[in-house]
Amino acid sequence: MARTLTVSKVEATRTRQRQLLRQAAWTESAARFWHGQVVDMDGRLARLQLEDRVVLVEPARLTPVAPVVALLLLRVPLHASLTRDCLTDMQTTILAWILNGSDGAPASNDIPTILGGLVQPSDMPAGRSTRRWIDPRTGDPFTFQLQHAVDYAFVVDGNQPAPAALRLTVGPSFCRAPPTRNHAPAPTSSCERDLSPPRSTTSMEQANSIISLLAEEEPSSPD
Repeated sequence: MARTLTVSKVEATRTRQRQLLRQAAWTESAARFWHGQVVDMDGRLARLQLEDRVVLVEPARLTPVAPVVALLLLRVPLHASLTRDCLTDMQTTILAWILNGSDGAPASNDIPTILGGLVQPSDMPAGRSTRRWIDPRTGDPFTFQLQHAVDYAFVVDGNQPAPAALRLTVGPSFCRAPPTRNHAPAPTSSCERDLSPPRSTTSMEQANSIISLLAEEEPSSPD
């Protein structure tokens, strides 16, 4: 009986791989933290799509993160001197701003508000900047503006009602904006909700071992 209940190392690895596929995750290499999406598996290694390249990473050295957080930090240089605990706190703060608000301020979809004090002004991502992502549900790749992903999380996952006009524009997925949305100007001011006492934010999963990328890297496939 005990034998039938034992999960082998191979089975555990395969389960971990299935859980990571198409998920947002972060890892550490060359004294920096990197955010991206697990786009495929290569044997026992995960293929993590960064901004401009694909890297091979051991699944145990990846930490899942909310997609909107990974998209916001995708191009932000995050040096390892930040420490992993500080990075986790940053990720939690970003998500709290979008879903609940922070320090008594209402939730917001305004990127400078969300990232203010967390990243350098010169590294602040523009809402009109584009991101590429594989839809976790369908496996189809999409290109969309960063602001759309933030708006989607703000409207769909937020804990207070969002403006009706914004609800009509978010589309079916955080990575699938309606056709007209990708050509519309990004909002010049934040859409904020009336803040009721926020629910506690669940901390991100933290890695238990030193995280590092393998040396093998390969450039992204051309579009």
